[in-house]
Amino acid sequence: MTLRIIQRGLSELIREIYIMDPISIGEFTTKYLEDILPKHKEELGLDFDKLIVYPSQQPRESADIELYKEGRLIKKISVKTAVTGRIEPHIRALKKDAKNGMDGMLILYTKFQKNGKTLRVVMIVFLIDKSALINYPTRAIVSEISDRLERKEIEEKVTIKIILINEALMFELAYNAIKSRELAEENRRSINELKNLFIELKEAIEANTEKMSELINLLKKLLEKLQ
Repeated sequence: MTLRIIQRGLSELIREIYIMDPISIGEFTTKYLEDILPKHKEELGLDFDKLIVYPSQQPRESADIELYKEGRLIKKISVKTAVTGRIEPHIRALKKDAKNGMDGMLILYTKFQKNGKTLRVVMIVFLIDKSALINYPTRAIVSEISDRLERKEIEEKVTIKIILINEALMFELAYNAIKSRELAEENRRSINELKNLFIELKEAIEANTEKMSELINLLKKLLEKLQ
């Protein structure tokens, strides 16, 4: 019974979002969150009107992300990206930051697969309340995150595999290459269509040049009479 109560309490202290759109892994992950968080703040249970992101070395006493409401600092967030695909070391690091009053944010890069084929690369953002990081053991938090991923697998009817960040980067580069090729092909078709239209217009003008000359002469004579 006690374990059940703990797990239910923990589940209320962790929220997550799944970034299904093409992701910009090439950008510094923390900086990328500057665009993501305002779009998903309700899903993460956040209420802010300003955020400051420190993509590299932040000032002393600051966090990776700071959220403000009406000019008042309301939340500090420490961000860890599972670059090696392992969760436990980053939860332990977030637990240390929680002692300094920071909530934790864990970033996972994953592959959504079906029948062995990768459908998409998805960035998953877990927001973990500092009270969860302080009061629950690492294994309980990791277990809760694993449970969330399993539920998502059932919901999406896919297999979710946590991947290394460099593997995610390769998928992004391949995706961008395919999209660039598709765009180039589309532009090539558009240019060919414009060329065909130009040829048709040129032929139409040439075919009617004599008639246009006659019309212009008639208009000139009409203007002369009016004068």
